[in-house]
Amino acid sequence: MSTVDLLRAHAPNASEELHRRVSALRPAPRRGRRVRPVLVLAAAAAIAVLAAVVHGFSTSAPAPAPTVASSGGGAADSHAYEVVTVPSTAKAPALSGSYAFGSKGDTTTLGGANTAGRFTASGGNITAGVRDSVQDGNSGTNVAFTGTYTQTTPGRFLLTLSTAANNSLVVWMESPSRGFFLVNDATNVSEGTLDLQQGATFSNASMNGQYGFVMNGFDFTTGVAITKDRIGTLRWDGSGKLILNEVTNTNGSVAGPIVISGTYTVSSNGRAVGSISNLSSNLVFYLVSGNDAYTIQNDSLLEINGTISKQQ
Repeated sequence: MSTVDLLRAHAPNASEELHRRVSALRPAPRRGRRVRPVLVLAAAAAIAVLAAVVHGFSTSAPAPAPTVASSGGGAADSHAYEVVTVPSTAKAPALSGSYAFGSKGDTTTLGGANTAGRFTASGGNITAGVRDSVQDGNSGTNVAFTGTYTQTTPGRFLLTLSTAANNSLVVWMESPSRGFFLVNDATNVSEGTLDLQQGATFSNASMNGQYGFVMNGFDFTTGVAITKDRIGTLRWDGSGKLILNEVTNTNGSVAGPIVISGTYTVSSNGRAVGSISNLSSNLVFYLVSGNDAYTIQNDSLLEINGTISKQQ
């Protein structure tokens, strides 16, 4: 069946309806002047109305109606015309609250750049910031920072931090609770995400249960960069004890499962540190909530970070 036949079958008066609606949008002729055809946007609006008639579309919350402004004509005009303005319903998400974040990338020396941290944003100011990082094999532990931020376009923010390195971030907010960012630096090519922290304070009891995790990056401890991936589970008991069960892939050599026990402490700002025998005493976590966190192994010459999520 052709498109014309389909229209006739579902809306016998479709042609008349379209003609009537387009005619209604056409401005009245002015004496002694030609009338410019209705703008394409107005005709498109009439066609959209007709499509709704044909297909039976409906909406419970219609968008605001377009507004029409006329030129009114004038001595120099040879045409009358209309401008149709369609109101925008988009909302710009704010950057406000306490966020945990993590990023991964490279530097111009081809070394790694891994970071995890948290900060509070309010009224253009960055406060209570702290981060852990390993860049080009050099470790930065629990580094405090403050800063400022401005909204440059709806949903886009420029952060200027007090840190000596990587102190400029460009953030695009997906929603008030989640955003994406990149490091605005000539020697660091890194990007990451940030998530609104759920809860005003945290403690050892915040982490209780079994969590899946994934971490990946590079190991420079032998003097040569080799790839390092880790995946497995972390069992937190809510009172400071931790059990790791993981499988690793080191430059293509798979090992595991490896089960190791350890301990952990959680600070009130959501920064947690795990110490696991024969692995590291610097497994750092920045909690989004009691269910999710960013993690980084903050040891020199190791460029490894990732995320963890509670198993449901």
